[in-house]
Amino acid sequence: MVDESGAAIEPFNVDGTTYFPVRAISEALGKTVEWDSETNTVYIDKSQAQKNNGLHVLKPEMVKNADLEKAIMATLKMDDKDAKETQYYYNHIDLNGDGNEEVFVQLTGPYTSGSGGDTGLLFQQEDHTFKFLQKFTLIRNPIIVSTEQTNGWNNLILQVSGGGVASHYVQLKHDGTQYPNPSDAVEMDANAKIEGTSIINLDHIAYENREGLHLK
Repeated sequence: MVDESGAAIEPFNVDGTTYFPVRAISEALGKTVEWDSETNTVYIDKSQAQKNNGLHVLKPEMVKNADLEKAIMATLKMDDKDAKETQYYYNHIDLNGDGNEEVFVQLTGPYTSGSGGDTGLLFQQEDHTFKFLQKFTLIRNPIIVSTEQTNGWNNLILQVSGGGVASHYVQLKHDGTQYPNPSDAVEMDANAKIEGTSIINLDHIAYENREGLHLK
């Protein structure tokens, strides 16, 4: 096998470990290769995989928002000590098609997380203020905002696992007032097609290393 320049593509050995030139082999097979410098990750045909899954992927926004932080602390009645041990991830997204974006927040830390997941908060942004809409418990990222709607709100799809519960996906359907908690939502068929936008989409390493934004 040769690459585009005609050079031979061959594996090589370093200290007993065999390495393959991933980019050259992948591109020779017609695949695209992407490098994520933030996570030191190589993706092969990432965009095509996302297209096939019917999902648009959004990483969490990484700009601290002082007004949002105040709203989070006020909603959870957090003092500075608790806030210093809490990190948050968030994304803006319009969930009800009114042209005004909601803000979905995931919080991690000793006061907001357990074996079954983390605390989630949903706000509606109005200029520089954040109106609290509801709280979720035991959520895991990513949160998938489905293209399907109930009572004018996009359905949310989340994974439920931990605490002795076998991993499965549930669909949260808005009742006109709020969404149910993941523990009360309807389990999805394992073969169901999922289309929509995946928010707070973190790779495993970034999440485990708690690379979120600090409340304080």
